[in-house]
Amino acid sequence: MSEGASKRTETEEQVEELEDALNPIRNYPRKRVAVACEVCRVRKTRCDTKRPCGFCTSSGLQCVYRPLNQPEKYVVSRL
Repeated sequence: MSEGASKRTETEEQVEELEDALNPIRNYPRKRVAVACEVCRVRKTRCDTKRPCGFCTSSGLQCVYRPLNQPEKYVVSRL
């Protein structure tokens, strides 16, 4: 009975190895922008952090970045 249990775990390990091989993106951490402009922050979209950013440039909007030492206006605590 223990032989069947070990076979199952070996198979599960093989499946995980195959999934990792087929999806290399899983192995890399998500790349995040350190600071997004206010427009991209409100829209919750990826900001390219150019000054002005690509979205604001193409939309004709004023691209504003908050100072690095200024905290967010609203802090929401999670329960």
